[in-house]
Amino acid sequence: MYLNNLSLTNFQKQDILGRLGILNQFCDNSEKLSDSEISFIKNTLPALICILPTCVYPISSFKLPFERLVINENVCGKNIRLKNLADLRYPPREIAKNLDYNRASLNGQTIFYGGSRGHLALAIETQPKMGQRITISKWAHTTGILNMTIICQDATLAMSNPNELLSHYQYYEKTLNQLEPNTQEVVVAIHKFIIKAFTRQVSPDNKKGYLFSALISNLFFSASTDPSDAIYYPSVPCNGSAMNIAIKPDILDGQFQMIEAEEGIVVGSYGNNRWHSFETGLCKSYDQDTLDLIWENKFVPEIDRIKVKERFNVDLD
Repeated sequence: MYLNNLSLTNFQKQDILGRLGILNQFCDNSEKLSDSEISFIKNTLPALICILPTCVYPISSFKLPFERLVINENVCGKNIRLKNLADLRYPPREIAKNLDYNRASLNGQTIFYGGSRGHLALAIETQPKMGQRITISKWAHTTGILNMTIICQDATLAMSNPNELLSHYQYYEKTLNQLEPNTQEVVVAIHKFIIKAFTRQVSPDNKKGYLFSALISNLFFSASTDPSDAIYYPSVPCNGSAMNIAIKPDILDGQFQMIEAEEGIVVGSYGNNRWHSFETGLCKSYDQDTLDLIWENKFVPEIDRIKVKERFNVDLD
């Protein structure tokens, strides 16, 4: 059942808004929720989220590839060069049980995360530390139709990134204007709640703060009608002027291609969400059978090589 086929009475509207108000209070305290409160949320959310007018858009191409950053030692346990394409994709399914909540994934769920090209350093929420080896890979959509949920149902948010979001927001407004007043009010309130969940500041030390956006994402990904292949949502650090994307693993494998990767060592930090890296390698291809990455070493003057090794204990040989 969809709200655009539904006429809500005042009682039904107030009932939905009342439940939504409770969820808003819980969202503000996501990190401190009890098991019984989380159970209530899991039972209540589907009835509110899954009746929204369809917000899945079929996307056939993107102008630019997405970028993904990984901190090498988080992947392989050591501050060394990554060797296989699997190291650059989503977390392996074999370790899914060890994964915590993230912006668009539940604990125990593996999802690919990427950011708008050219804005990656500003867009990501997990920041590398001085001396860490990092790898930034670029992923192009090469085949198929990507059914994507776009989180943009707010005028201010849409205008912060009009080139990407304005047309989708205008479509949402057109759909909204076709609904009856009670239904409109409910739809606006639910989308406001969704945006709140996706733009909530979360401490990296307590990822339970991602609970609501993760639960909502799972509903989008697993919907019985029009399930999402990907979710496009605003970057919290840059207030929506850049976007992040969460993609199902099978969809990434079938529709996307890694076209380039750059390796570097973080040698400078300039406050929140800004850092400078010392480039050490470039990869433009990989073995199609083994998925082994084919790296080219960047030229590093001997004096800089010695400085990096002495300062960060990183061997570039």
